[in-house]
Amino acid sequence: MGDAFGRQQARQFGARIRRFIHRRTEHPQTFFRCVHMNAVGSDRQIPTPLA
Repeated sequence: MGDAFGRQQARQFGARIRRFIHRRTEHPQTFFRCVHMNAVGSDRQIPTPLA
């Protein structure tokens, strides 16, 4: 029972990671700009992604 639950959690986590990587490769500039601003801890608004 617990083993099946663990596998389900791992599968959901893997899907989340794949979605995250897909988004990151789609918009690398936006991703890195957001990470940089979050790392700096700036209270300014994160620039909106370019269309």
